[in-house]
Amino acid sequence: MSLYNDSAYASLVSKFPYSVKLKIPLYFKVEFVTNDPSLSMLIDTCKATADSSPSSTPNYRFLKDG
Repeated sequence: MSLYNDSAYASLVSKFPYSVKLKIPLYFKVEFVTNDPSLSMLIDTCKATADSSPSSTPNYRFLKDG
């Protein structure tokens, strides 16, 4: 998964931590590479937390119900 600064996916974010204001669009790119045509990917939920635990608070949801 990669984070970009723009909707054209031309400017990759490369410095972290990356601070943003709430309610500002974020542009993520996810690639799924496989040789098996029967496989697919569905991203259902994506959220950010201050640490590596997905259940920590506060958390900020980027995507809900895919």
